[in-house]
Amino acid sequence: MKKLLVATDFSATAYNAVDFAIQSAKIIPADVIILHIYESAENVYYDYMGLDKEYKKDMERELSHKLDLMRLNILESEALAVKTVLLTGDFKEKLEEAVNLFHPDLLIMGSHGVGGC
Repeated sequence: MKKLLVATDFSATAYNAVDFAIQSAKIIPADVIILHIYESAENVYYDYMGLDKEYKKDMERELSHKLDLMRLNILESEALAVKTVLLTGDFKEKLEEAVNLFHPDLLIMGSHGVGGC
């Protein structure tokens, strides 16, 4: 089966890319993997105070929840099971890591989103 990897930053443009992947998966057929990459800004002061670790946990929890809601919404509305993945780090490095991990047949991204998926 084909694999479609779609990067999202939860913007309207990214939702269009996700919808394109879903509609394509129904025709091809293909597995859909929705990827969000969270780039955290390192802050020495917050890290020293222990706040950075808590902030990152909260942010990852919130982003995981958004991905779960997206996955469940797609399952209910489109009757299509998708996989969601959250990675943290440099966007380009993590995107390359995801491509090497999943070996998608097609990478789909919006071009005018919030900040690079």
